[in-house]
Amino acid sequence: MILIVGATGTLGNLVTRALIAKGHSVRAMTRNPSTAIELAAIGAEIVRGDLRDVESLAPATHGVRAVVSASPALLGRGAASREAIDDACQGPHTDSGRQAGVQHFVLRPRHGRPPHLPWLSRAR
Repeated sequence: MILIVGATGTLGNLVTRALIAKGHSVRAMTRNPSTAIELAAIGAEIVRGDLRDVESLAPATHGVRAVVSASPALLGRGAASREAIDDACQGPHTDSGRQAGVQHFVLRPRHGRPPHLPWLSRAR
């Protein structure tokens, strides 16, 4: 199972569809599951999750072998800004995933190794 974070966004939607087309099992994480009806129709398992809500991450990562983060927060402001999501939220998400046994993470850091993921350079 591969978890796509931000599956209903532009990038996440494309990645989800491509993985399903290649025969992969995909769990699509979105803040609003009602926006993922089309992804469910093509075979994605939909899960509600929000990077800002640490408690929502454990169910999303349970049984997942890989996580693809497609949640760039490019247009958000304040608590949904790029800095808030990338710097404050991806760390807890990857921690939750590692505790759940996730083997691979595909992240899109802004530049270099994110300071909240010191293990990333060892995991590449």
